[in-house]
Amino acid sequence: MYESAAETTLESLTESYTTESYDSNGILKAAAYNKPKGDYDECCIWGDYFYYEGLVRATSDWESYW
Repeated sequence: MYESAAETTLESLTESYTTESYDSNGILKAAAYNKPKGDYDECCIWGDYFYYEGLVRATSDWESYW
């Protein structure tokens, strides 16, 4: 169940939230640092990191390092 949810999330991120066709310094768009203060709809490094880690875990034989 959790693996299926993770795959669905990665698919959604890949299809709708990557900066593939944008001039950007990040991988994912639409992140929020502080939405009440207007810091949203931008890239953030931790979102990119966890997206990349999810892709690696989903597409390779990944061994936990924790």
